[in-house]
Amino acid sequence: MRTHPKDLDLAALVIQIVCNKFHLDIDDLESPERSERTVWPRWIAIYLTAKYTSMDWRVIGELFNRTKSSVRDTIQRSLPARVETEESSRNQLVQLESLIIDYTRRPSLTAPALPSAISHLP
Repeated sequence: MRTHPKDLDLAALVIQIVCNKFHLDIDDLESPERSERTVWPRWIAIYLTAKYTSMDWRVIGELFNRTKSSVRDTIQRSLPARVETEESSRNQLVQLESLIIDYTRRPSLTAPALPSAISHLP
C-alpha cells in the first residue's frame, strides 16, 4: 500500500509545526526518549498526523519510530486523557490544530521539505 503524496505533505507539515512550537527536531520525535520534553510533542504529532491524513497507524508508527499499538494507545488513550484533565495541554493542541487548518486552506499548499523519516515511505 502506497502512501499518498498529499498525506506525506500533511505529515511533514504536522511535524514541522510541532517541532517549531516545541523547539525540537524530527530526531527528538523519533527518539526513544520518554522525557516530558519529547513525549507530549510526539503524542500531538502522532494524533494530528492520524487526524489529518489517511495514513495507516503502522505507517504513522514508522514516522515516529513507534509500533502500531503505541500509535493506537496515543490516539485513543494517552492524548485524550491528558487534554481532558489539563487545560494548558488542551490549549496547545487546539492552537497547533488551528495552525494546520489555516495552512491547509492556503490556495498554494507547498509542503515543507520532507524530513528524512518521511521521504523513505512507500
